[in-house]
Amino acid sequence: MNTNINVLHNQLDTHKISIQEPERYNQDLYIWPIRYNDTHMFIQSSYLNIVHALQYFNNISLSCYYKPVQESKKKFNTMIKDIDTYMITQIKQLKKNIKHKKKLVYKKCYTTQNKYVYYNFKLQHYNQEIMCDIYDEHKQKTNKQYIQPGSDAYAILWLKNIWLKGNKVG
Repeated sequence: MNTNINVLHNQLDTHKISIQEPERYNQDLYIWPIRYNDTHMFIQSSYLNIVHALQYFNNISLSCYYKPVQESKKKFNTMIKDIDTYMITQIKQLKKNIKHKKKLVYKKCYTTQNKYVYYNFKLQHYNQEIMCDIYDEHKQKTNKQYIQPGSDAYAILWLKNIWLKGNKVG
């Protein structure tokens, strides 16, 4: 497998997404690794505003104007919606492949309200420690306390896998 990092900025071709064989961790948990063009799948967000930062659960909510003037925001919105649509379609087939009978609940990573799109991205963490890097506007490494509501940010999103636990999918 190719180990190069490929960060998608502008467009996405869902035909280049491949879903690997599932890893079963227990009776209820399945994980399907995702690749894009045979590499890890990363997407760079457009310029977004941090609406809410729930430090305890490592949740970060970002917003972006729904009808943005900037072309990069339009492209980012389109990429996220295309990925969600594609994943919903794929999980239905993956569910059949493992003979899973429960009705699934798939929560999209975005919602729309008025003229805004709200994204909910979780920071990667292990044992309550963040496993990703956070940088300030001067490209200096910092910590999660730096993330405050009302701040502006860019994000690199790693689409690592699809998981199924019970009737929940993400």
